[in-house]
Amino acid sequence: MKLVDIRRILVIRLDAIGDVVLTSPFLRELRRNFPKAYISLLVAPIAYNLVELCPYVDEVFIYDFRKYDVLEYLRFLRLAFVHLREKEFDLALIPRWDVDLYRATFIAFLSGARLRVGYSEKVSSYKAIKNKGFDLFLTHAIESKEAKHEVERNLDILRFLGLEVLDDSLELWTGGEDERFADSLVRGLGLDRKMLVAIAPGAGQLKKRWPVERFLEVCKWLMKEYGAFFIILGGKGEERLGAFLEEGLKGNAVDLVSKTTLRQAGALLKRVKLFIGNDSSLMHMAAASRIPVLALFCHPEDGDPNAFNSPLRFGPWKTESVVLQPKRALPPCSLECKAGYPHCILGIDVDQVKEAVSFLLNGIIEKDERNN
Repeated sequence: MKLVDIRRILVIRLDAIGDVVLTSPFLRELRRNFPKAYISLLVAPIAYNLVELCPYVDEVFIYDFRKYDVLEYLRFLRLAFVHLREKEFDLALIPRWDVDLYRATFIAFLSGARLRVGYSEKVSSYKAIKNKGFDLFLTHAIESKEAKHEVERNLDILRFLGLEVLDDSLELWTGGEDERFADSLVRGLGLDRKMLVAIAPGAGQLKKRWPVERFLEVCKWLMKEYGAFFIILGGKGEERLGAFLEEGLKGNAVDLVSKTTLRQAGALLKRVKLFIGNDSSLMHMAAASRIPVLALFCHPEDGDPNAFNSPLRFGPWKTESVVLQPKRALPPCSLECKAGYPHCILGIDVDQVKEAVSFLLNGIIEKDERNN
């Protein structure tokens, strides 16, 4: 089948919110190469608000993967045969390099798409075990083991097809209501002339969370040195962290943890001077907002660059940033942090964060002075 004959495309991206943010250049460049195609996007429910206003797709499907049982299998078949097959897709794309945890490859096969392109089970030894036989469901399995950022890996699927990639920048798709929400909050609290700093103390895994007590220490220092005011962001399950920081900062912070939609959080990020947080979806959203980012990673500097928490793969993309990592893993970890709690990330101390914050903020202040 020739690319010029492709009329209907399915993109399957069932992973975490951050992975979806990193897919924004892929969707834009896919649309640019197929301006007249009908493009459908399949995401998890947690990411729907983020992609609802995406201008590069014609429709968004939701699939809530839960667990491997008979009921899930029936839901799986219903998705494929009731919702996807009737679309008669010419091409299905799976921009995920890692282990296919959500059976996206199988969904692509059952969708009936004539061409099915994704990363091979052979790209890592772990994937070869977990996804054994999955290559049979693809018409084109890409074998690439080179360590690189996930934005590049996503775009490499388009390059594999011979398509042109002109722009690899991230995007956030907010609407008028989201922007008005952010404006109202910032102006209502009289924050429009303050040094606004976004703090994201949470993360999807406990091992990726720098201690909230250390965040508080850094924030108190920022208040004293720069007169900063803080917007605390996060998702469900992280409310305790936000409440702890708001209480400790005594009127110099607003706790919005689990109180905004993804798009509202994105609109707020556009209005702050600096983002400080762990390796999380909010960190990627901050990078997409093109604000300076200080990102704290649990992955050791001497670790495996292809590991799941490696900043080479998941660091802030194309924005001014500083990434802090522990110099080395704490025993018994070695090539990556495998703890189920904050462990290797404890190797990052408060003074390192203060130094990085000063570097970023001094650059911001100098830039503002030049512009004024």
